[in-house]
Amino acid sequence: MGNKNVIVWDESRRVEEVGGWRMPFINKDMCDADEIFLHVASIRPGERRHAPHTHEGEEVLYLLEGQVSATIGDEVHTLKAPGALFCPEGVLHGFQNNGESDAKYMAIRALRPGVVPESMQVDRDRR
Repeated sequence: MGNKNVIVWDESRRVEEVGGWRMPFINKDMCDADEIFLHVASIRPGERRHAPHTHEGEEVLYLLEGQVSATIGDEVHTLKAPGALFCPEGVLHGFQNNGESDAKYMAIRALRPGVVPESMQVDRDRR
């Protein structure tokens, strides 16, 4: 396309991880995004990509396909697609696939200026 602000699906960016895969989509390296980041990920049935965690910045986990156990704080809820989990800064959160098919979701994270998310640091280390 020629414009780095137009991001197309590209399987070469897909990163296989424990429990599924992740594909960076919007970040500083892709299109100079400074405060918002987006990746698409998939979790195999019965698995999770990582344990529930906390971090800087707000995040929305938007479930595109499947069903998950969604942890938010000290609560766990069943979430079916389409649906979303809003994760305030510093609040424990995460997904575990409790369905019979892959669960696919988008993670959209907003940060304060100058903060580099851990996932971006991992993406840079893999190059």
